Amino acid sequence: MSRENTSPTPIDIAGLLAGLLSFASSVPFSILRPSNVDWLLGEDPAVSYLGWEFFRHDEWRIPFGLNPTFGLELSSSIVFTDSLPLIAFPAKLLTSGTDTPFQYFGIWILFCMLMQGIFASKIAYCLGHKLPACLLLSVLICSLPFHLTRLSYGYGHLALFAHFLILAALYFAIRPAAFSRAAWVLLLSTALLTMAYLFLIVLFIFIAACGQNMRVHSIKSSFAIYIGLTGAWLTTLAYMIGYFATSAESLFVGFGSYNAHPRSLFSSQARGEIFWSHLLTQNGAGGALYGDGEGFGFIGLGGVALTLLSCAMLARSWFEGSLHRHLGSRSDEGGAIGKPLLLISALLAYLSLAKSVSIGAYEIPIPTPLVLNDLLNRFRSNGRLLWPLAYLLVFLSAQVIRRSQRRLVVLVLAAATCLQLVDTAEARDLMKEKLAFGYNFESSMEQEISEAVQLSSPKVQSLRIFPPDARPEDHWIELALAALENSIATGAFTISRVDPNRSTSDLTLLEYLRAHEGDSLVVTMPDGSPDLSHPYVRKSWGIIEANEFLILYPTRGG
Repeated sequence: MSRENTSPTPIDIAGLLAGLLSFASSVPFSILRPSNVDWLLGEDPAVSYLGWEFFRHDEWRIPFGLNPTFGLELSSSIVFTDSLPLIAFPAKLLTSGTDTPFQYFGIWILFCMLMQGIFASKIAYCLGHKLPACLLLSVLICSLPFHLTRLSYGYGHLALFAHFLILAALYFAIRPAAFSRAAWVLLLSTALLTMAYLFLIVLFIFIAACGQNMRVHSIKSSFAIYIGLTGAWLTTLAYMIGYFATSAESLFVGFGSYNAHPRSLFSSQARGEIFWSHLLTQNGAGGALYGDGEGFGFIGLGGVALTLLSCAMLARSWFEGSLHRHLGSRSDEGGAIGKPLLLISALLAYLSLAKSVSIGAYEIPIPTPLVLNDLLNRFRSNGRLLWPLAYLLVFLSAQVIRRSQRRLVVLVLAAATCLQLVDTAEARDLMKEKLAFGYNFESSMEQEISEAVQLSSPKVQSLRIFPPDARPEDHWIELALAALENSIATGAFTISRVDPNRSTSDLTLLEYLRAHEGDSLVVTMPDGSPDLSHPYVRKSWGIIEANEFLILYPTRGG
């Protein structure tokens, strides 16, 4: 039977199996339970979860993504808490009337794993691999450390885990027959509703797909209209979900602040002393952190072995004068990694680097075109732009091996995949264990906050921290949870982007208390200000000691 007549269903099933295997070997099934939130109550995952909870209990606003009760004056939207607008909007419609904790991030992780496997399998099939090779390559792609590290305990960026969006874009670009204007609008919209960095990457790959499509099919004059309408739709969508809720001046760092390094693809150390290769780390190779963590692009020991083997095969073909057999030709399925896609991926990889890169004793400047630097200034973690090239490197390596040793490709992929799974087992087990254990979060101030709310006269509407730009690293989560429990807004939060023009940090404590008399609890340090002994404070505010903080609640002298 010809490949054209073969149903793609087995390919999808192979991808599903690969995704499920990756999930089962890396993540505990307990995170799928909607009421299990303890694994989210720490660092970056806490921002995503609490951003969602405050959004869920707030009224609907326009733009729809605004989330003013989480952060008060400094708040922005659920886009900037990475709370997954794609799921947050329908979930709010379904759960806004309930008070029990609810999280959808576990289901999201499973969905991302399954889709990662499906699109990896589709790309492999597109490039000419048969079913066994598609399955093996999907397992390898699903176990790439730079993808899995987004779930690392205390370092999780759950919205960024949606690498299947990158694979879907690569699939549409690799297989011109799959170029569908409606499908691209859907993919770009989904990426925009998920995470800004993923949208940026998908947008660049869309540009490559347009270039690839121009070489294969004629572009009609209506294409310009399509681009214009798509741009207008995406701009409107971005506004409605809250991308413009904070100003450009709110960025405390710009493009190029968190970058990658040319060796990031082969370095097993992620941020937080997490090592994704037992063998390389034990032998002292690949254990240094290149870039600053956000540029982590390690493709795993299996991926490295596959890359080195393909390079050896290319070198041998070059010496034999048969290099053309391994590059540039289209598979039986009509798929190929074309020049536009390679150029765009190389450009993104270039932009992922620091402004200068040290290699040994040499310092190599990496200038960024000013026009791109200005356009990308909102994207401070430029190291993430390395990901498309990292994925293509694995697919290209497998493609070279298939064309050079067609009979041995399944055996080689099986060896590389087994090597990958065995070598990363220690890191995956540790991640799985910690996600299952959770943070065992216990609040030390919930009772005092609730007491202050009950004693307040009149009833307060929010909990604030003084100074308002203070972020008590060890306590903001429990203060936010206490505010959530008492159905009041909170100024106890953390977020990557705030608008300094809204800050009231220049006020004294006395001025701050006068500004918020009658509507807020104010949490401050005992030695924070001599204003605590002022007659106004003693007359109009009650004080409760909690932990190392003081909770001031309005009494109006009553």
